Amino acid sequence: MNRKYKCQIYYALKGFYSIFSLLVIIIGVVFVLIKFLHIPPSIGVILITTSWVLPFIFQKKIKDRFTKNALVEFNDNSFSIATSNLNDDAMISNMNYNWDEVKAFKFYFTPSKLTYLSIYLKDGSHKQFGFKDNKTEVESINGESVFSIFYFFVKNYNKYNPKGEEINFVPGLLAKPIGIILLCVLAVLIITDIILHVFKYDNNIGFLIFGTGLFFGLLVQRTQQKKLFKRMIRLD
Repeated sequence: MNRKYKCQIYYALKGFYSIFSLLVIIIGVVFVLIKFLHIPPSIGVILITTSWVLPFIFQKKIKDRFTKNALVEFNDNSFSIATSNLNDDAMISNMNYNWDEVKAFKFYFTPSKLTYLSIYLKDGSHKQFGFKDNKTEVESINGESVFSIFYFFVKNYNKYNPKGEEINFVPGLLAKPIGIILLCVLAVLIITDIILHVFKYDNNIGFLIFGTGLFFGLLVQRTQQKKLFKRMIRLD
């Protein structure tokens, strides 16, 4: 049995490191200009602020720069991911993985309709791919998608292999017991910070704002990851 699926791959981490490195270089250049060429600090502030704002203005073009076409091909023995340029469709790479090399996998769906797949190989290494599948979690589970096809072949592989040799689904970190521990530790820190504010021992409100936002963000992620884990159990 063979299945092919066309989509795109977005190299988010590579894009982040590239933009972040460029911004650090720009900041370094601005400080050199201020120190040695004695340009007014106000101009330096404008240059730095502009350099941080531009990535948001040209977000689509930047994302396109780190996006490639992808053809994902599945069969009973393996699956492969062939990537090519958006413009000329020139081949960039062709990655192939045998099912018997894969120990476990993990999926994560983002609000921007990116589907992240992590595969954990038996040699101890792991790979992550960010597919621009333009589908929500529910659409990916119920319709044709990278997720649904991948999972179909995983189930088929597990069906004909003995216990202990299956490819297992790995829940997200926050869906594990350690996730609730992390949330509890963060909650204790926030409560401690509130108490310090009440008794005037600390006037710095920065951590309280940041910590509270981080706590609720992680809480939402834990809820989503647990829901996905329960869905995966039902799919089995």
